[in-house]
Amino acid sequence: MAAPCVCGGGGRILNIGCGTIPLPGQNAAWRIINLEVERKPFPNLVLYDGSIFPFEASSFDAALCLDVIEHVRDDRGLLCEIARVLKPQGGLVLTTPAMLHDFREIKLPLGRQAGTWFEAESQWGHVRSGYEIGSLVSMCHDAGLVVVGIEKYGGTIAQALYQLWYLRDMAWLFSMKLLVPRLAMELALRLDQLLWRNRGCSIALFAIRADTK
Repeated sequence: MAAPCVCGGGGRILNIGCGTIPLPGQNAAWRIINLEVERKPFPNLVLYDGSIFPFEASSFDAALCLDVIEHVRDDRGLLCEIARVLKPQGGLVLTTPAMLHDFREIKLPLGRQAGTWFEAESQWGHVRSGYEIGSLVSMCHDAGLVVVGIEKYGGTIAQALYQLWYLRDMAWLFSMKLLVPRLAMELALRLDQLLWRNRGCSIALFAIRADTK
C-alpha cells in the first residue's frame, strides 16, 4: 500500500513524541516541530505536559506519531489533540505495535532484561500491548480523523531478530558499520515479505483530519 502524501508542497509538520532523536527542523519546503514531555536540548524541540498540545487549532499540515501511542495512557485524548492541531485535510502517519502477531507465540528467551514478551513490553515503557486494526480505526474516527490506509508491517523474523539483539544489550551492533548484522536484518525483512505478508508485529496507519466545513 502506498502512503498518501501528507504534506503536499510543504508546510508545518508536528513530530509527536520524538524521544531522543528529534528530526531536523527545516528545509526549503517544510518545517518540523518536535514535541516531547521530557527536557532534551534541541533547537526545534517543544516541551508539553503530556496532555494538551501547546499549539493553536489547525496549525499543522501533517503530524507524525511513530511508536508513541502505546506509551500514552490517554490514547483517545492524544488522537483528539492530533486532530485539533491538524488543518482540515491535514495528514497523520501513525505506527504502533499490533495486538496480535505471530512472534507472541514463539517461545524464546528474551535476554537478560526480560523473560517473556509481556515483560519486554513493560521494559520498553508500553502501557498497553498494542492495538487491533478495527479498534484503532474506530478511535481515529471518534477523534475526527478519517483513516485512508492501514496495514501491518515489520514481519515476524525481523522483529524477533531485532528484539533479541535489543534485549541482550546488543543494539550497539546497529550503531557500527558492521556488515553481518545489517545483512541479516535485510535477509529477515525479505523473508518476512515472502512468507508473512501483512502479518507483521506493527501497524502503519495513514489518516486525514475530517473537513469540518
